[in-house]
Amino acid sequence: LPHLGECYLFHGTTPEAVSAIQQQGFDCKIGRGLFGQGCYFAESPSKSDQYCSSSNNSYCMFLSRVLLGDAHIEIDSAEDIVRPPCKDHEDYECRCAGPRFDSVIALTKQQDPRAFLDRFREFIVYDNALCYPEFVIYYERK
Repeated sequence: LPHLGECYLFHGTTPEAVSAIQQQGFDCKIGRGLFGQGCYFAESPSKSDQYCSSSNNSYCMFLSRVLLGDAHIEIDSAEDIVRPPCKDHEDYECRCAGPRFDSVIALTKQQDPRAFLDRFREFIVYDNALCYPEFVIYYERK
């Protein structure tokens, strides 16, 4: 088997969204951010906590199983994309029939001084089949 790049990553959400995500999985068409329309994950729970909202000081996030596959490394934001770039031209807008990357990993300035992000890397997949909400974590901020 080829290397799937399977890892556990965090996904912050609202208490209201937990039930739908548990029943239906993630929906990459709903998420939108600095790297387009996709499902966003982080290796740091502190980063995912930024996307959580409270219900009586109770917060939640998922520890998710994510397949990154062959990831494109990104240093710039790309807000209008809906899929990873093509491998042959590393272009998000490319319409060629060539293969595409499976995901995008957005680097921070620590990994590359030219990078757009300051502190936490982001991991973005654009296909619902590449991410699974394995564990839900409920917590309180102290």
